[in-house]
Amino acid sequence: MSSASTEAAPGPAEARLGSVVIRFTRSAEDLAARVAMARRVYEERDDGLPYDEDMIRGALERRLKRPDGCLLQAELDGRVIGGVVGSIGPHYHSPALAALLESFYVLPEHRGSIAFVKLLHAFRRWAATNGAVRMYVCVTSGVEIARTDRLLKRLGFEPTGGNYRLSL
Repeated sequence: MSSASTEAAPGPAEARLGSVVIRFTRSAEDLAARVAMARRVYEERDDGLPYDEDMIRGALERRLKRPDGCLLQAELDGRVIGGVVGSIGPHYHSPALAALLESFYVLPEHRGSIAFVKLLHAFRRWAATNGAVRMYVCVTSGVEIARTDRLLKRLGFEPTGGNYRLSL
């Protein structure tokens, strides 16, 4: 896959729809806001594992450099209120491209707003623009699973399995 095939389409993902703006994460300030939001994710999830901010920052920085990666953020009045992390690549059994929405989060005080729907649609447009024929969403946080399930089904997604964990 060439890097040209996965360049972000600047128009749709940066369009202003209402008061929530969806755009690509790009700058050092964007990264700082995403790292701060990752801390909120960790605090809400509280899964007992240690938190390493340097790991989060490094992972986001690496993702920004990957031609097959996508970091989108939702902003309200210039403040980051949500974000998604995803990628695109061939299926494990086919050369057909699939988009994987690996991580998504909207701050608790903004859940129920249009932010996640706009993030999801922007990621979907990015994926389609870059040749994906299928999109997968991973739900692994354990936070508001039933609510997320209802929303994704309303948006046309069908369940294909589940996520499970076991502490060792």
